[in-house]
Amino acid sequence: MTGAITNLDTKVSVPGVTVDADSGKHRAITDAQGRWTIPQLPKFRPFTPTLSANDFVTITWQEYILLGDFDRGGFELAPLSRAQASRGRIADYDPNKGVQHFTLVNLGNCDDPSGGTVVVPPGSSARVKYFKDGRLSDAPSISAHDDPQVYFYNVDLDKPLEYELVHPTCKLVPFPVKVGNVIYTGKMPVEAAGRLDGPLNGSFSRIFVR
Repeated sequence: MTGAITNLDTKVSVPGVTVDADSGKHRAITDAQGRWTIPQLPKFRPFTPTLSANDFVTITWQEYILLGDFDRGGFELAPLSRAQASRGRIADYDPNKGVQHFTLVNLGNCDDPSGGTVVVPPGSSARVKYFKDGRLSDAPSISAHDDPQVYFYNVDLDKPLEYELVHPTCKLVPFPVKVGNVIYTGKMPVEAAGRLDGPLNGSFSRIFVR
């Protein structure tokens, strides 16, 4: 498995990021170009990679099962200062609950998902916001050209996040989803998001529509 990490603000490569795929058993550190490679990851078993670096938000990716070689591609890691400012503008932000970022991946037969909304069941503690032009915003719906597009906060730590997509043509594809050499299981780990004056955590997931 391989990929590259850049700074969300500056778009510059970030060296020194630890990419840990298996609680320290399989890990890599990004080079001067932000590239990383973890060779010989066991196939047909789940992994939940974590990205960590000084002065950046610690991000855990959703669970994968690898069937072969996999280039994860680029990922933009948010500086801690940016996340502190963004979360500080959320009046009901709870540091003891989780934050999850979602990107919608269109597998075809679906119009532009822009204008769609994501809703959680009544009684859920989770709240939803959307990104607009790369910034967390008060926009009322999804902007498809952003990545990620959906931001959940105040997510319960002890049970799976439930949500639905409301859109006239795009429908969620149920997990597990196989794309190329990867099976996305649908499991999305979540940790306490963290106090604004300290380290911050979040998770990132791809969800699929068609």
